Amino acid sequence: MENLYIEKSERSPDVNFKIDGNLFLGGESYPEDTHKFYTDIFNWLEEFVESRPDTITFTFQLIYFNSSSSKMIYEIFDLLEDANSSVGNLKILWKFNIDDDTMEEYGEEFQEDFPNLDIQLESFDS
Repeated sequence: MENLYIEKSERSPDVNFKIDGNLFLGGESYPEDTHKFYTDIFNWLEEFVESRPDTITFTFQLIYFNSSSSKMIYEIFDLLEDANSSVGNLKILWKFNIDDDTMEEYGEEFQEDFPNLDIQLESFDS
């Protein structure tokens, strides 16, 4: 298994998944074909969690996503929740700009929807 890196574009986020368990998804997400864009991400994640890693730290640092990307992000959380019992230490960081109430609220919603996951909200000042 190799690291997965997808460089951000005008419409798609930066993806940097390392086999050491440090996973990053950030930027804007409104690709033309959301399903096609996220297919490689899901395939990599499924293979990675099946390897039963000791640690996963997944950092989301999104500044915008559309409704179809929202569904994909929800499915990522769903996949992580399913893998939670087989991963030694699974932590999710939901980073949002200190002035972005919408992204903060999305993080709070994910915390409510996935109470078995360790989802930490972190603001940053850009």
